[in-house]
Amino acid sequence: MRQGNRRQALVIAGIVGLLLVTFLLRRQAVSPSSRRSSTATNAAGPSGTRLRVTPVAGGSLRITGIVRNEHGPVAGVRVSASRVDPAETLSERPCPAPDLLTADAGAAGFAPPLRLMDCWPQAQARVLEQVNAREGEAPVLAQTTAGADGTFVLDGLPEGAVTLWALGEAGAVKQHDILAGTRDVVLSLDDGLVFEGNVKLEGSPEPLTQVTLTLFSHHHTRFFDVRADARGHFRLGPLPRTRYAALFALAGEGALLLQDVKPADLEDLTLHRPSRFSGQVVSEQGAPAAGVQVWLSPPTSEPDPQVTTTDPQGRFAFTSALPSEHELFTRSNAQDAFASIESPPGEGLLLQLRPGVFLQGTVRDDTGKSVAGAKVTAQPFQPVALGERGQAVTRADGRYRLGPLASSEYLIRVQAEHHLDEGPVGHEVDEHTEPLDFTLERAGSVEGHLVDEAGQPLAGLEVKLHAGELRRTGTDADEDVAVSDETGRFVLDSQAVGPGWIEIEGDRFIRERFAVRIPSRGIRRVLRRGATVSGTVVSVAGAPLPGVELTLWKREEQDDAERSGATDEQGRFTLQGVSPGRYVVEASLRTPAYTRSASQPVEVADGETATVALRMEGNRTLAGLTVDGAGRPVPGVIIRMWVPEEELPRHRESTGMSSMDVEGLRSDGEGRFFLKHLDASRYVLSANRADYDLEPARSQGGLPGKDRTLIVGSDVREVRLVLHRRPHARGRVVGPGGAPVTSFTVDFDEQRSPSGNFDVDLYRATDRHALVFRAKGLAPLERTFTLEGGADVDLGTLTLEGGRTVRGVLRDAQTGLPFTGEVRDAPGRGVQHSGTVFYRLRSEGPGDPVLAFRRLRAALTPDGTCLLEHLPSTPLTLELEVPGYLPLRQTLDAGAREFTALLERGARVEVNIRDAQGRPMRAILLMTMPDGETHQRVVSTGTLVMSGLSPGLYSFTAVSFDEDDKRLAEGNVQPKSLRVPASGQVVVTLEALERGTTLTLRLADDVLRAHLIPGSEPWPEDVMASRRLGARGHPQERLAQLPVTLRFDRVPAGHYTLFAIHRAKDRIHREELELPAEGTVSLEVRPSWRPLAP
Repeated sequence: MRQGNRRQALVIAGIVGLLLVTFLLRRQAVSPSSRRSSTATNAAGPSGTRLRVTPVAGGSLRITGIVRNEHGPVAGVRVSASRVDPAETLSERPCPAPDLLTADAGAAGFAPPLRLMDCWPQAQARVLEQVNAREGEAPVLAQTTAGADGTFVLDGLPEGAVTLWALGEAGAVKQHDILAGTRDVVLSLDDGLVFEGNVKLEGSPEPLTQVTLTLFSHHHTRFFDVRADARGHFRLGPLPRTRYAALFALAGEGALLLQDVKPADLEDLTLHRPSRFSGQVVSEQGAPAAGVQVWLSPPTSEPDPQVTTTDPQGRFAFTSALPSEHELFTRSNAQDAFASIESPPGEGLLLQLRPGVFLQGTVRDDTGKSVAGAKVTAQPFQPVALGERGQAVTRADGRYRLGPLASSEYLIRVQAEHHLDEGPVGHEVDEHTEPLDFTLERAGSVEGHLVDEAGQPLAGLEVKLHAGELRRTGTDADEDVAVSDETGRFVLDSQAVGPGWIEIEGDRFIRERFAVRIPSRGIRRVLRRGATVSGTVVSVAGAPLPGVELTLWKREEQDDAERSGATDEQGRFTLQGVSPGRYVVEASLRTPAYTRSASQPVEVADGETATVALRMEGNRTLAGLTVDGAGRPVPGVIIRMWVPEEELPRHRESTGMSSMDVEGLRSDGEGRFFLKHLDASRYVLSANRADYDLEPARSQGGLPGKDRTLIVGSDVREVRLVLHRRPHARGRVVGPGGAPVTSFTVDFDEQRSPSGNFDVDLYRATDRHALVFRAKGLAPLERTFTLEGGADVDLGTLTLEGGRTVRGVLRDAQTGLPFTGEVRDAPGRGVQHSGTVFYRLRSEGPGDPVLAFRRLRAALTPDGTCLLEHLPSTPLTLELEVPGYLPLRQTLDAGAREFTALLERGARVEVNIRDAQGRPMRAILLMTMPDGETHQRVVSTGTLVMSGLSPGLYSFTAVSFDEDDKRLAEGNVQPKSLRVPASGQVVVTLEALERGTTLTLRLADDVLRAHLIPGSEPWPEDVMASRRLGARGHPQERLAQLPVTLRFDRVPAGHYTLFAIHRAKDRIHREELELPAEGTVSLEVRPSWRPLAP
């Protein structure tokens, strides 16, 4: 069946999202005074919690061992042993009976969650109640503290396996499956996770002090508590690396629950005061409806819906994190009656059940024949209204009947084998809905079965169909996607006929790509299990690391991952379905400031399992201090670090670690920070804080890098980062009568203020600075001022006036006729008619600051007149943009009320697009402008005539308008460059190439990319100019093998310039080539680098 459109995919994604519940929180800017680096004094022990030990009667076994880190034994670490109780521990308890969310997820093909901690829409009330009462924790059977030599003894243990927890100032670790009676256990501490931050209530400037935070682990549930101090500050940790949920208990306010938290999530929180929704569900006759489920949905995507069950009197109650209006929904247990309301928080809410409605109709094909067995699905816009009656299958006469359904708006979709899907289409369903019929277009189908090497059917595998010739790399848009059924059968439908190819991906089998004919039947594909790569990932001290990302890179290829996965709770991983070959298995661990990695080459043969052990090395620590220009500490600076792109392994060059990959580590209240376990030879370091800029030239410990960064080498142990505070401008904006303007922009920043006040950061301020103020219906105002010593500036009260209206008359400079808005692309053929002209405003004076950043528009009358409203009453310049004419600058004096502009067409540019036989063809023209921007134009007749192009160097290429038209297949049109003059006529013809030379380039390791430009091309002036070479280069195919090889096919004979760009993008190589008319030419690029200007 043909795949549905993107909107349907988003709806399905929304259903999945309902199964992942988080609580609404908002991260705030750091309050520097609230940060500190030492453990909070209100915490009992390093983890900030006191353990409750539950000894087992008759337990006589002991576990002995030692706690250590990469430096040796560690004293004072608290060690405990716990064991889950399948009936009581939260992590082990099953989900409640499926409700409409989990049932519909299963029906949609998603595996419903099995554990209580993963099904919060229906379980969060129970989880909250238990955690608040400190119930559901894995019992702690014994605890002790490691001695001065790091050794420990746990006594009184019963038989069986336990989990050991080690919590200390230096780190934490959790180790599973240790048998009671084991001796000489080694607990290797990892840095662990530290949860530290500040908390306050929405609407209150005061810190929230009467709050207790409880973190509890998803796996092998343990509780860890801390109470906020007098500043609303808390610190909990280090804790072992695992998934945690959080409970905030507010004294006298209730409790708030978060399903998944990471340290960065809790740095600065604003919690909403809990809101209560309570009421009653009654039948249509008014009788209490006992035992029915009620859902509460917020107006935002987070938090997700809650669900509860009414008591014998039909009553229900919810506590929400949001004070806003919510939707409440319920349905009868028979799923034949529904009710929903939208309401703000309140008591006494009433939900009265009403009978459901039905949707019915007939499904036929494009010949009018009834389609039996078609699946009709009704997907509500509000996912909480889902029900099991939301789908039906047509009978032999093509009829269907859906329902009972809640009255609502639905997305209706119809699917049937051997037909193209219909929809989804939006449709309102209520008691007045008329029958809804569908017509399905018949399709060409590809049918087959998937089996394993033993001939057993393979179910649940995703199969994708693509039209066209088989592609070795990359992909095309999917024609259809299907999932194999329990017999391994799949059916893929397409409107295309001819060659196609199928793509199959599964975690347990080698990926498949193979050619097919559309239509075809009887395909039987045997999937091979291939090889397996398994192993462990541990810290530098040997602690198992859970949740680490694993990537299996193809060693001889670039940016091509065979498999990916993650380590489990014990740091183990298994990657299946691996093709035989040579790989690099890489583990990536995200820390607050940077991503650590460990890798190892591995070679696998078919059917074999390769085992690897990865250790996160790195024993270097970088200490840092963030200060201002006077040497005063600047706290709360966000520190990020990554390996320079040019020093990354070639197999993952474009997947380098950038500043956006991590949350960032904040410097403490004294401006200090520490980055541990560094192992790369160089790092790029950035430092960011609101209102501050890093000054690399004044900083110590590294060299200035690009974009205000510092390059730090392996010999550096300490850095001093100097930041300067950017000056601010403040003031008040009023209208002509003195009333405050409540909504306006200052340069590009939108401001909303009931009093009209503003306080803006002067980013990249100069000594002589200008700001432009704009508001709807008022003239823009420019204010220029002088900055002295970086001090803030008070601009006082600024008045925006109504401005003036200027009448403009636009005439063609050649004919003298008024411009009517009509633009032609060929003689006698009008292709565009616009009743609008666009313009920008610039003030007269140094720098010509833009008074209207966004293009303004004015209506154009048939006589070529336009009215420009709300122009300032100061001298200014208009920049007019009129289709088909050159941009025009028009100067207006302070008192000018009208102007006449003569529009120049500039050069006449004719672009012809021809196939290999010289025939005109319809195509899409890609035109790269002198400033590097690319524009697209549809060329309907094979010829496009343009005017109004500013003089400069342009590049042109073309692609097929119709994807089934292979005459302009990728790689057979050579881009052409053309310098457009100020006047006259120029012609460029793009031709599909059938023959020519094949040029193969083998690149050196330090080459990032290369471009082949026709003719003798001069050196580019700077980095920006080098980036524009790609639009002018001959098409190329990048072969994935390392060293990287590029192939240029069908290159016409002639003289060419070859450019190579260094991996650091700051150097360039240039050489000239003479290529013959045919044959094959192979070259190895040995670059001689020349620096590029920034």
